[in-house]
Amino acid sequence: MSLFKGKKSIAEYERLVDESHELAESSNEKVSSSFPGFLRFSKNKNKKTASSSRSEPPEERDARSTAIVEDPIDSEEAITSHEKALAEKIENITNYVDKLYKKKYAFSWLQGTNLDEDLFKAFDARYIYGEPTLRALKKHFEAEMLYEQVPNKLSPKMESLIKNALQELSKLTKKDDQTGIKIAYYARVFAYMSGYHRNSRTPFNCLIMSHIKKNIQTSVKCLEKKYRPIFNQLNRIFER
Repeated sequence: MSLFKGKKSIAEYERLVDESHELAESSNEKVSSSFPGFLRFSKNKNKKTASSSRSEPPEERDARSTAIVEDPIDSEEAITSHEKALAEKIENITNYVDKLYKKKYAFSWLQGTNLDEDLFKAFDARYIYGEPTLRALKKHFEAEMLYEQVPNKLSPKMESLIKNALQELSKLTKKDDQTGIKIAYYARVFAYMSGYHRNSRTPFNCLIMSHIKKNIQTSVKCLEKKYRPIFNQLNRIFER
């Protein structure tokens, strides 16, 4: 037995369907106007889900190259104006660079010891996180450290970031004190990534250290002679 008898019943059913469609469209328009970002978020979320479900060839997937580590300071914009002012003040730069290039300070500073408790956060923020090349290198290194599998070679991404850092280092050819600070921070990040002592180095640290040792001399030769000695201290760390 049919639920709808005759043309009149069918017409009534079609009218009800049309009205329900109109109500649904009206409801969507209200949601869209009240929460303009909602639909865009939903679409983007669906796109991400779709893209993440695509299968990729195993050789193209590298957890070391795609892992991301949270960083409290992720960009130059995150550095406070106070920190930047402290780290760019001529007096502070002069005092800091004088200490950095003395043997008794350089060796321990490269291993993470801070010369001035009041200034070290400002200098780290400005000369690591405020330098895009070093920031990217350090951040990706910390991401790859989370990779559980013991690597037998560096990832292409890591090699590329180290290459970029060495190229940027070779461009620091000026004689001023701030250039000296920048150079020292390249050495400090290289030491951090390589590990400070052979007894505590991981296979990953050793791969990085070997790669840096093999390629760094060309960059060091481009620097002012007065700034090269800090890399002698870096070599001391490599040999420990």
